[in-house]
Amino acid sequence: MGWPNASTPRMTFKLLEELDVRCETTHLCRLNFPSLTKLNLMSLSDHVPDVHQPWSLPVLSEFKATLRSRAVAHFLPSMTMPQLTTLTLSISGYPFEPLSAVTYPSVTSVTLESSAPSSYFIGLLDAVPNAEKVVLLMTESSKSNLREIVTRLMDNTNILCPKLSEIHFGTEEKPFFIPMRPFPSLLNRCVDRREFASKRPFKIVITTSSRRNNNISTEIYS
Repeated sequence: MGWPNASTPRMTFKLLEELDVRCETTHLCRLNFPSLTKLNLMSLSDHVPDVHQPWSLPVLSEFKATLRSRAVAHFLPSMTMPQLTTLTLSISGYPFEPLSAVTYPSVTSVTLESSAPSSYFIGLLDAVPNAEKVVLLMTESSKSNLREIVTRLMDNTNILCPKLSEIHFGTEEKPFFIPMRPFPSLLNRCVDRREFASKRPFKIVITTSSRRNNNISTEIYS
């Protein structure tokens, strides 16, 4: 039996600063970690209640989690993380339930990995309005997903992540699989519009790989 589990009593760990844990979210939020700055959580259970009890992590600065979509929708809104700056989420499970109306204004760096459609990624980015760097890892990547996200980034009437200075589609470890160069004119227009609207430098970095020969290439639009 893992820890924490259903028989774990409510406890407070006053001095613990880092935690790497695999458990159900309902068991974890019964524990208090007033000094925790880094949390790495894996919770792949489908048993997620609609409402979690509030869970406060007052000094948490880095949160990395592997979660089912249902946990993202119903567990994350219960968390209070006023000092969070780095958020990394790997999300699985159908259907992809949208994140409730919640924002994390202190977050400046975001990495999102999922096979979800582009609308789901856009919804998650709405929750981090002050993000300066975003990395998107689309496990079911497609040119249409890329086009839709870039098009949304160009919308200056309701600007997405207005402080954003760079967005990465794929990394060398997890490249973006597309058959050809993705819309260079659209990407350049996006950079121009973002820089005009925010009055700050902006770049798009796309790391791609061919399924035929696995060659990895990186293109920067700035």
